[in-house]
Amino acid sequence: MHLKNTRIEKNLLQLFATLTLLVCSLAGSAQARFNTVVNETHPGLQDYVQVEYTIENAKSVEKIEPPAFKNFRIIQGPIQSNGMSIMNGVLSQYKSLTYILQPVSTGRLIIPGTIAVIDGKSVQSQAVAIEVTRKGNGNSGNSGNGNSLMPSMPAFPQDEPEVEEEYRLRPGESILEKIKKNIFVRADVNKTSCYEGEPIVATFELCSRLRSESKVLKRPSLNGFSVLDMIEPESNRPTVQIINGKAFNVHVIRKTQLFPLQAGNFEIDPVELENTVKFIKPGTDGNSSRSPMQQFMDEFMSGRANGEVVEQSFNLGSKPIAITVKPLPLANKPEGFNGAVGKFSLQVDGKQKTVAAGEAVSLKVAIRGQGNFNMINALTLQFPDHMEVYDPVIKEAVDKTIYPLSGSKTFTYTFIAKDTGNFIIPAISFSYFDPADALYKTETSDSFKIQVTPALKKKGLIGKIFRPAADASPVHWLDAISVNMLISILALIFVGGLALFQWSKSRRTQRPPPIPVATASAPLKVQHTQPEYSLINAKRAMEDGQSQLFYSEVNNTIWKELKDRVHIPSTELNKYNVVTQLELKGASPVLTRQLKEVLQECEIALYTPVHSITDMQETLDKAEILIKDFRRTFV
Repeated sequence: MHLKNTRIEKNLLQLFATLTLLVCSLAGSAQARFNTVVNETHPGLQDYVQVEYTIENAKSVEKIEPPAFKNFRIIQGPIQSNGMSIMNGVLSQYKSLTYILQPVSTGRLIIPGTIAVIDGKSVQSQAVAIEVTRKGNGNSGNSGNGNSLMPSMPAFPQDEPEVEEEYRLRPGESILEKIKKNIFVRADVNKTSCYEGEPIVATFELCSRLRSESKVLKRPSLNGFSVLDMIEPESNRPTVQIINGKAFNVHVIRKTQLFPLQAGNFEIDPVELENTVKFIKPGTDGNSSRSPMQQFMDEFMSGRANGEVVEQSFNLGSKPIAITVKPLPLANKPEGFNGAVGKFSLQVDGKQKTVAAGEAVSLKVAIRGQGNFNMINALTLQFPDHMEVYDPVIKEAVDKTIYPLSGSKTFTYTFIAKDTGNFIIPAISFSYFDPADALYKTETSDSFKIQVTPALKKKGLIGKIFRPAADASPVHWLDAISVNMLISILALIFVGGLALFQWSKSRRTQRPPPIPVATASAPLKVQHTQPEYSLINAKRAMEDGQSQLFYSEVNNTIWKELKDRVHIPSTELNKYNVVTQLELKGASPVLTRQLKEVLQECEIALYTPVHSITDMQETLDKAEILIKDFRRTFV
């Protein structure tokens, strides 16, 4: 048994020694390799071909030139992958670029090689010839079987290019030249000529391959334009863009839509930045004798490169941009044109066509499309003379992140017809200038017909014929009684009351009134008369269609009741104190909630122009219930 174990150990030692020698020999003889690898050399015309440019065993890879593909359509790519390995203390990199191509013709096609800078030398990979047939062999492409390269597009995720930051200063490199090549500010517009009111997009960006801190010194003034920013500063995240064959981190300083206010020649001023860039001079920290593996591990663990830190401050600025704004043509300019430029449609929504006299009617006019919504004003509508019209309520819903500005602008017109009859609001027209066609265009709606019927009979009709005193309580049970019967009953009540008063007076003259005596068991009760306020004036305002006066009367009546029943000084009479006092005096939560609800309805209504009879009747009913609850709770 002991001999067997010894033999196994000896074999393992020999195997380990052999593997070690093999690895060392491979590591010592490894050289950088740059290859073009194709997954299929006989694809079909509808198949996809994967092309991979790979670099192996490189100490440094500075760049790979993107190839120019002829007779191929790029489906995806470039997809970049990279990494590094350490063997026997030697640090090496590998990198690859992958493309998914589709041939556009049959026959013998050449997939070109490309050039890369590896370990400071320019190296070119080999070209690969493939034979494209009309029918694929089923092993690749879009044939649909389980072995296809891309059974469903896209099969490979599109990776964002990696930015190789130029923060290391090599011996002999100039800081100023490095800055000049790797960081700059650019300003761009989507057009340099436009019509008055036609929006253009201006973008200001910082493009960098350095480690820098930047601060805006001067923003462009943008005189002569109405400005609408398209992105929020907090949502601005850098992106990676390929500029002149190199990947840059691109930070958007500002992106905005500019609406020219007048014709003429204008200049968009530059944006100026103050920058501080940090470079690393490797090997100047006294530890230049460390191996590449040690340097790599130190940088990996600490998150920074070792060496002397060199800072350089400088200012950057973009170039000014000249803009030519053309005037809108005078020929064929429609009457009533108010400056709308873009593409729009007009929609009129009048839901109410038959209403009672004195009832509010709403008419919505919506403008939808793309263009300068911020310069579109309310349209002028022609209403009949005996209609009371209020200023329109404007609602704008646009997406400022889209060019041109897209969405809608709605104008809600509210009016009251006081006379009965059939009325017509003429057709509504909206004109705009279409810069794409350089023409004025007009959208026209149908006319709006409205039939006004006599005012509805409401509760409280008796109040119009026989109005009680201003301090009388409202009585709803009289509504069903005829006028003559009501007068007869009131006459009998008056005569009976007069007779009762005379009888009571004669009784008081016959004997003196008893003097009340307070005892411990029966204390003297003193009756305090509480004034009772009425909602009759609010009711009259509702019947006359005066909504502002109605809510004002309801609000004042409730506050008077609160003041006298809760006994709060006028200087401290506010919603918070009243609710607090009600809770201290044992008022129910339902009562305080009803109070808050009615007061809030009144406060909101006082700032809006018109309300329907239904809304006012609901508020009146709530207020009457609320006042009755006050009187029952606080006698």
